[in-house]
Amino acid sequence: MEEEEVREVISRYFKQINKKAIPRKGAGPDFLCEGVAVETKPTNLDFERAFDQYANYALQYAGLWIVLPEDALDTRSLFRLYLMDRVLSEKHSRQVKLYVVAKQTENEYFVREFSIKDLFLEVIPKIADSFSSQHQIQPAEAIQEIISRLSDPDTEIRSTISKMVKDHYLSTKISL
Repeated sequence: MEEEEVREVISRYFKQINKKAIPRKGAGPDFLCEGVAVETKPTNLDFERAFDQYANYALQYAGLWIVLPEDALDTRSLFRLYLMDRVLSEKHSRQVKLYVVAKQTENEYFVREFSIKDLFLEVIPKIADSFSSQHQIQPAEAIQEIISRLSDPDTEIRSTISKMVKDHYLSTKISL
């Protein structure tokens, strides 16, 4: 998903839930909302650069809301966001939220708000729960399932996050 598409979806989301997010041009965050920096990114973001922006904005503003497509996070970036969130929350009293945008159809999206801590603590058990149990599968098949699915944990994380957004009652449907 391109950044302009993510920006348009989150702008409509904020309007739909009656939050006044002011778009910004040029350097700095994409929106300001209640004194908080709102930063959108595309699927293929440069996470190193984005991470530097996140840390700066979180301390320059009242907090930080990160908006990412469902397929933007991988194992490393999710873990780094979790650690950053804990440091900012516990050492600097800064609030960090994550908004995940999931594309349903060409013009329909779902948006779900997460605390990064809650996302991190929810996604791992959901991945484990998606595996077959000993009552459903033979040991040889279980070995193959574990090896094949966990050889690429990033795919598991992206798929699980996508489901968590699209299939959750707290997600908000947005049409463009």
